[in-house]
Amino acid sequence: MVWSLSFASLLDDSLGAHLKGLMLQVGSGFDATVRAKCAQDNGQGARSHAPHHAVEDGMDENQPNTQLRLRGISVVLKPPNWEVDAKGQLSNTGRYLSQFM
Repeated sequence: MVWSLSFASLLDDSLGAHLKGLMLQVGSGFDATVRAKCAQDNGQGARSHAPHHAVEDGMDENQPNTQLRLRGISVVLKPPNWEVDAKGQLSNTGRYLSQFM
């Protein structure tokens, strides 16, 4: 929804800032949940918390992976620490999906 509003030039600064804050809260909550699960599983042979379908034999779970290709659209699984290129300041990870694509 945020991308759609931005793409249509309907996302004003106030709404954008509010939605960004909400998305950061949700992301932090997800990260905390995964960290807690990893800590709980530590030492029990847990290999990864990536979805089972996302990690297939020979696939690097730390690299983006194209899940679906259709005419004019692709679905890419973006792993942590990879960033979607956007207008404005880019993150300092240096790992952008445009480099993968």
